[in-house]
Amino acid sequence: MIREADDLARGQDPVLQEFAGLTSLAHSIVLRHGQAAATALARIIEVSGPHFQVLTEEKIPLTAAAEAAVIANAPHRLHQVDLPHDQGVRGSYRCDIVLLCEKVGYGVLIEVKRGASSRSHKAMLRRLEIARLAARFHLQQKSRISRVEAVIIDLHGTESAPGVILRDQIDDFFGLPITRQLDRFDAIYRARARSALVRRYENLSQALTPASVNISGDGQSQAAASAVGDEDAGDNPIGPARILAARQRQSGGLHVVGGAQ
Repeated sequence: MIREADDLARGQDPVLQEFAGLTSLAHSIVLRHGQAAATALARIIEVSGPHFQVLTEEKIPLTAAAEAAVIANAPHRLHQVDLPHDQGVRGSYRCDIVLLCEKVGYGVLIEVKRGASSRSHKAMLRRLEIARLAARFHLQQKSRISRVEAVIIDLHGTESAPGVILRDQIDDFFGLPITRQLDRFDAIYRARARSALVRRYENLSQALTPASVNISGDGQSQAAASAVGDEDAGDNPIGPARILAARQRQSGGLHVVGGAQ
């Protein structure tokens, strides 16, 4: 994923210019980490818990009846509710991970996030609940389950809420040593990300010759200085310098409120 991000980081920006590729790569690496972490978590669960069946990117139907039920009822009233999955379908929810365990007849819809706010949690949990209401009948085509829950696993978040599993709660939730494997995944991802960024930075440093930067002695570029009239005011100042000169001619000087002319 990092190699792909590096290959695609060819951004063009009128302000950042030669820095655009580096910033594009850094942004892409952060975004892709969430997707990579969801894939890593699914594989870790699959290897660590052989009694689990793990589905990734499973499409759960979203129905009109499920949406109406969520709108009309408090969450605790819907815990034991199941609705048909093939009637009034309005779309689908692509779930990061679906965990099935026939041994206890249990299924879990899991949305994986790098770090989310309580507001984001609320919106995601509402959509997950709509999916959950039709999920049991949909998933019974794949496994013998009698109950389905839905949770968010927030890998780097700090805001706890019902239905949200933070990083330090993951092992207890699954009953498996998941966190240490996630730490190892993060360490590998971080090392490869840093290598890609350092290579891009070194290439950028070589391209940034003194002539290309063109910084004036007071820290402003010549172009910026000219634009505000500092370098080429003369008899025909431009931009803010022209406005300032006109006001000075009208008032005979600057007047500072609460100070002296």
